Amino acid sequence: MEGMISINTNPMTNTFCLSLIDNKDLVCGHCYSVRALKSFRARYQLVLEKNSRILSSRILDSDRLPRVTEDIMRINSFGELINQTHLQNIFNLARVNPRTTFALWTKRKDLINRTQEIPDNTILIYSIPKLNPKNLIIPPKFHKVFAVYTKQYARENNIEANCGGRRCRECLKCYTFGEPYIIKEFMK
Repeated sequence: MEGMISINTNPMTNTFCLSLIDNKDLVCGHCYSVRALKSFRARYQLVLEKNSRILSSRILDSDRLPRVTEDIMRINSFGELINQTHLQNIFNLARVNPRTTFALWTKRKDLINRTQEIPDNTILIYSIPKLNPKNLIIPPKFHKVFAVYTKQYARENNIEANCGGRRCRECLKCYTFGEPYIIKEFMK
């Protein structure tokens, strides 16, 4: 994530995250965000919680949304969409920053399905909840799919990763429209 700007929320207070975090068959059961927030990034919890409250409690007026100078911005390198209000605020942020490409990772198909209009500068990436998924289908309204595999499963099933998970700024596969539509990463 070096060189990348990201807007994040607190997975440790998000009811959606908490409902999945103990299931080891899911990516959430191995959540790097929670591990980091319980150890070397513990001090970030207060800031992430503030973001959670601000983004999910009410629709923000456009004058309260920051103007971004970066060319790309990641949404949810930590955390997950909390509710429809959170999603609407992210979309509104994208609308007031038309020169920035926003890449939004989410497992919340339910929230995306209720969305009428997705900003043209927003790439929706469905982050498959299941670890080692077999069926990689891009859901309606999404642009890409992100799948996570254990190295052992990948070795046994001849799956190659096309995400190194370290140098997003150099790769940009997730931050551009079009191919590749399926991004595969090994579990961290």
